[in-house]
Amino acid sequence: GDLTGWTPTGSPTVLPGGPGGYYAQLGSDQRLTSSPFTVDASAQAFLFNMAAVSGGTFQVKVKIYSGPGYATSTTQYITSCPSTCASWNEYQLDAIAWRGQSVKIEIQRYIGSLKVDDFVVPTEVIPGWSASSGERIRRVPGGPSGAYAQTTSSSLISAPFTVDTEAQNGQVDLKVEGGST
Repeated sequence: GDLTGWTPTGSPTVLPGGPGGYYAQLGSDQRLTSSPFTVDASAQAFLFNMAAVSGGTFQVKVKIYSGPGYATSTTQYITSCPSTCASWNEYQLDAIAWRGQSVKIEIQRYIGSLKVDDFVVPTEVIPGWSASSGERIRRVPGGPSGAYAQTTSSSLISAPFTVDTEAQNGQVDLKVEGGST
């Protein structure tokens, strides 16, 4: 376990454990910056795992650098869960805006101490579908015919397909969870 592909600032600690086998522990004034990489043309989200070092909560500041000389930056803050933060949770950020671009990602502890694992995996969350926001979609196991898409405030559009000339019916399974429609 090392930080291959990452430039550390402030000496973050690499420890065994976490979902991927090793994780980085970030404290005050510590950050990690990735080597440049190109976001896949079908990527919908950056997936990663985080947890608080020992209970409590944390906040992380994530900067995505892009453009010539990586001079353009977009900053997002992610606040952890309010109570079970010592457990690993998967988080995601929208990757759609950076498809096909070379980017660098910086992860910085903002409040609390945190553990980070498996960061910067540009992923097509729902293969064959396009989404308006990659941070608001999830692939969830257990649907009527396998996995299903779960979304909050994001449109999902299928790839084009041809309807058989003999077809008379189509079917879409839809489940609404909580709230009102």
